[in-house]
Formats: sequence, C-alpha cells, structure tokens
Amino acid sequence: MHVQAIASQRRARFLVLGLAFVVLLACTSFATHVDKVGGDDGKGHCSICLGATAHIVQPISAVQVAPVLVAAAMAANFDPLTKQDRFASSLYIRPPPAR
Repeated sequence: MHVQAIASQRRARFLVLGLAFVVLLACTSFATHVDKVGGDDGKGHCSICLGATAHIVQPISAVQVAPVLVAAAMAANFDPLTKQDRFASSLYIRPPPAR
C-alpha cells in the first residue's frame, strides 16, 4: 500500500514537471518566433500570430479614446429603514470571565 502511494506521487510529480516543461516550451516558442517577410496571410503574420490573435474581435467603428464625464445633479436618497449606524464592537466583544 505504501509503495503504491509513493509510485503514484512520483507519477504525478513527473506529470506536473512534464506539463510545466511543455507550457514553458510553448510560451518560449510563441515569444521568440520570427515572422516570414510575406507571412502566411500576405501581411507579414505567420500562423502562430494568426492563431494567437484569432479570438480578438476587430472593431467596426472607431473606438472612443477620451472618457465622457457626466456630473450627477443630485445624490440618491437612502432609505432610512436600511441605514445602519456605525459598528460598535463593544456590543459584540465578550468580557473576560469573572474569577
């Protein structure tokens, strides 16, 4: 029983190390690859770049860069039934036991 537990731990450790190595290899190849002059799509992008950015939706209209600031004329009124006072911790802290 103890030998099987050690073997399963060793197997899990090699699996995790192998997966970490594959992820490290993939990330390194994505970060250090060099595109061809013409590229696969004619614009200089290779298949790695096209696959990595396939999920990005291209905007149809121009994106507004400057934020639009709107001033509120009045603050919302709070319901007095739901308003709570400050938390008084002395109500919830138990005094030390009497001797």
